[in-house]
Amino acid sequence: MPEEFYTTQTDITAAKVKFYKDYIGGYLIKVLMTFGKCFVADLFCGPGKNGGKLGSPLVLLEEAKRMLASDVLLREHHNPEVKILFNDIVQKYTVDLKAELASFGPIPHVSIVGIENKPFADILQELQPVLKLKIPKFFFLDPFTYSTIQLDDIRQIIGSDYTEVLLFLPAQDVYRFAATENIPPGTRNFLANFTTKGIYNYDGIEEFNESICQKFRESFGLKFVRPILLDGGQRKHTLFLLTRHIRGMMLANKIFWDKSPDGLGIRDGVGEQHLFNTGTCSEDFRQYAALFEDTLKSLGSMNNQQIIELTATHGFLSEHTKKILDELKESGKISVTHVNDGKKGYYIAENNWDKAKSIIKYNR
Repeated sequence: MPEEFYTTQTDITAAKVKFYKDYIGGYLIKVLMTFGKCFVADLFCGPGKNGGKLGSPLVLLEEAKRMLASDVLLREHHNPEVKILFNDIVQKYTVDLKAELASFGPIPHVSIVGIENKPFADILQELQPVLKLKIPKFFFLDPFTYSTIQLDDIRQIIGSDYTEVLLFLPAQDVYRFAATENIPPGTRNFLANFTTKGIYNYDGIEEFNESICQKFRESFGLKFVRPILLDGGQRKHTLFLLTRHIRGMMLANKIFWDKSPDGLGIRDGVGEQHLFNTGTCSEDFRQYAALFEDTLKSLGSMNNQQIIELTATHGFLSEHTKKILDELKESGKISVTHVNDGKKGYYIAENNWDKAKSIIKYNR
């Protein structure tokens, strides 16, 4: 592993940390408010900083410290707890991480249960008792090479109750070789195991990512798999969120669209300014709009919960689906009825995911 990987922070690493910071913060407050405790494992943690900038371990601790100080949380759970495990096979990195953690001092309600130097397969074996616990568990898997993790490893983790996985894959390093004649053996194995199409002339990295997502959905029985494209200019890699709960998918979608108004990927540059949200002008949106209308037409009608799930599953927000529904309503293609008479609106905002409030009927 080149030393400069940890002495400087690349644009892709900055984008990755940016998403992780927002997601883990939102995740912690949601699961702690419900369960009062959770377990987080960063199994390729690195030294804590990249070129002086915070890496995933320190971002996690900052967010945990902030969330655990919430008065709202402490009123609900007097003794919340976040248990954290760090692991990296490179001993130098965990030595550096321990020095960084010492500067934090103890954080109330946070227990660091280990800073290990073990191969991924070994640490996963030791985590088997944890995987059996009925508490929320979050695994951040950021291997330096895609060959480190096998599909069965992810199956073990995501098969555990109340578990989410955020997986980083250097997707472009594989995608650019996908249709070449002389494919390296490791790349060939990855394509065979992690995609539905295998060795194939992909139309772009988006199609390649979707093939990986589909493989995850089919292999693990998941509805919600979210690719997060990290745009480093010439290089583009991908985070994949795997979750069984719609709220995890909705949180990932919200962060993605906040950081990527054009829907093309999360970039470095926190101060980036956008005059307009161009997401509804994209080809992806037009394809989603056609799929949405076809689905509604095929079913005849959908309630707001079904629409919220369809929106989340395809990586969009309620504001995107509202635009589609408004156009369908204007053209007379749909009619709306409400569970409670006299109410107005579609009730497709994310916070209505568990409430049946409206029915949208397609007028044939």
